[in-house]
Amino acid sequence: MIQDHAKKILNELNKLESTTVKVGLFGQPGAGKSSLINALTGIEVSKPGVENDMTPGKPIEWKGLLFVDLPGYGTEKYPKETYFNEFDIFSFDLFLCVFDGKWRQADSEFFQKVLKMKPCLFVRNKIDTLWEKGYTTEQLKERIHEDIKKLANADIKVYFTSCKTNEGLEDLSDSIQQILEPTKREKWLKEAKAYSLNFLQGKRKVCEKYIAISSGLSAVNALNPIRGADIAVDIGVLSKCFNDIKESFGLDNNTLKQLHTYAPRLNNVANRIIEYVTKAGLQLLLKKFAGKQALKGFAKYVPYIGQAIAASTGYIVTSNAGKMYLDYCYKAAEAVLNHELHINEGTFK
Repeated sequence: MIQDHAKKILNELNKLESTTVKVGLFGQPGAGKSSLINALTGIEVSKPGVENDMTPGKPIEWKGLLFVDLPGYGTEKYPKETYFNEFDIFSFDLFLCVFDGKWRQADSEFFQKVLKMKPCLFVRNKIDTLWEKGYTTEQLKERIHEDIKKLANADIKVYFTSCKTNEGLEDLSDSIQQILEPTKREKWLKEAKAYSLNFLQGKRKVCEKYIAISSGLSAVNALNPIRGADIAVDIGVLSKCFNDIKESFGLDNNTLKQLHTYAPRLNNVANRIIEYVTKAGLQLLLKKFAGKQALKGFAKYVPYIGQAIAASTGYIVTSNAGKMYLDYCYKAAEAVLNHELHINEGTFK
């Protein structure tokens, strides 16, 4: 029975890790698609500029988030008749139309077709550069909105974003995750950059599930004895899980070391996040919980791991250790986010 649960846990873990979100980006060169991808992931996975690494039709991948730069529709190289099949348009979860200037008529035709099949978000990027003598920013935004409604032949929302000031990125990322079906929504929440406390809290809930399932698999494998306790777990599984959680919250070692400049109270937390992803650090963390039988926060995940595993000492120890690590990561990420919000405060009021 335990082995049956072990297979189920492994399947759940594989499901979490193998899920992908496929986003198609459509727009003229220079509209800031590379910068937008980097802003949504929180890491420079695509190099902005003329010599970037975005090849038409080739995915740029970040931990299960796939971004594909789609070439111009109806051009000599990519004719309308074969375009949808060549780029497997039906396989995308959603599309982002990224622009900062005029559209071609062929672009309008493409999105009138796509809107009938898949979710599509229209993104006016580089909003920090929007200026025209005699007009306010709001008047210019309204004019752009009216133009897009005519071109797309639909009453649609336009997302005004800036990768320089972060304006509009919270709204755009929230809308993306709301469009997705539940499993893909979890993937987006876990891997995309948080621009609000609500998104950060959603990320935490997804990571709770990830830790619970990883802890179950670690307890079942039971490969490494915890020093000073009659308990064995798979530290390799936990180490990978902790590293993934750390990355999900955008916490590299450099970011953590910088915390002391604006959140000195979290110095100890930052050090523990770095320490506990190592084998020696994990052993110390697990040892703290050896002998403590109280399990808090993960009871709702019993259907994924089985009652017998959830009641085992190995699972209780590892899940409690995971919960502490998640708390540390959340506190650090919250401090980083508040610092970023403070830096950008007032830049796009």
